[in-house]
Amino acid sequence: MSLSLANADGSLPVAYRLYLPQSWASDGDRRKKAGVPEEIGFQTKPEIALDQIRAAAAGGPAAWSCADRCGLRTHSDLRSAITALGLPYAVGILSNTTVWPPGTGPLPPKPYTPGRGSPTKLLRRDAEHRPVTVKDLCVQLPATAWRTITWREGTNEPLRSRFARLRIRSPTATSSAANRGLKNGC
Repeated sequence: MSLSLANADGSLPVAYRLYLPQSWASDGDRRKKAGVPEEIGFQTKPEIALDQIRAAAAGGPAAWSCADRCGLRTHSDLRSAITALGLPYAVGILSNTTVWPPGTGPLPPKPYTPGRGSPTKLLRRDAEHRPVTVKDLCVQLPATAWRTITWREGTNEPLRSRFARLRIRSPTATSSAANRGLKNGC
């Protein structure tokens, strides 16, 4: 896996890390044959990505984090961790990812009744308080919510797509929402 810094003129890889599948991490013969250093153990791809982002953010001002790896799309914990670092980000996500639309959220925890165990922290849902899929949310947006953005020249034509920006909340989040972009065709 790698981390690159980019601007309008180009990109520069600044961190590389070997992803070692768990089956390889525990197979001494295979590791030796492939020349995998002893100090490299198993870490998930989101853990590697977060380590790289933290190191880059500690080294200076960071503007945005972006991820285009399919393997990172389904990891809401990674997105929450980047939000906790105070970094805005754009990550491609699957269309069936669920979110709380703007102005909505889970019900608060049930009120505490003294003498009945510990106070609950569990946020609640009911028939009227449920997250929606990103696809359903995108389909409901008016045409005026979308902007076409070109980000660089491709090999045959400029790379562009339609984007909408909304303040949403992860269905598993327990803190305030962060700005997240929704891409056309997600």
